[in-house]
Amino acid sequence: MGAEILEIDRRLQRFDRRHTPQGLLLRYANGRVRHFAARQFQTLTGAVSLFFLASVEVGLLAVLIALIGEAVDCLYLRRVGAMLDRGESFRRIYVLSSLTAAIQAITISACVVMAWATAPGDAALFFCFAYLTAAVINGGIVLPFHRGAAAARLTVYVIVILMFFLLESL
Repeated sequence: MGAEILEIDRRLQRFDRRHTPQGLLLRYANGRVRHFAARQFQTLTGAVSLFFLASVEVGLLAVLIALIGEAVDCLYLRRVGAMLDRGESFRRIYVLSSLTAAIQAITISACVVMAWATAPGDAALFFCFAYLTAAVINGGIVLPFHRGAAAARLTVYVIVILMFFLLESL
């Protein structure tokens, strides 16, 4: 009976650690880093689409821009666990990880704007909204783990969508 109680206590402590603000931030950071390669499938499909819709150069430039944003975000997020272990300011880590999320969203948005500007006709608009829809879904998935990062990404994407609506209405 005593061993069972100790095991229950350990599980409760582990649960509590995972759901504290620090635990959620760490889960967010580890998840973003762990799923880096899977997210690049979307980047590659977008690039291939741009190869055909616009040009090989535009597709390659889009991949480069998107990877820069992903690198900035993931390189910072890889260090989050070590920074928390060293006792660095949670608030500072949280704010900077929100900033790297915004940078990543800006680079994705730059690729979408580039597609809109270079791809012909309605294909560009369809591509842009499909890509932004996927980005919004991806940005919203992290909301339970890191509200700041989700808000940063979603704000960038909403601004781009509003810009498209405004430009299309002129």
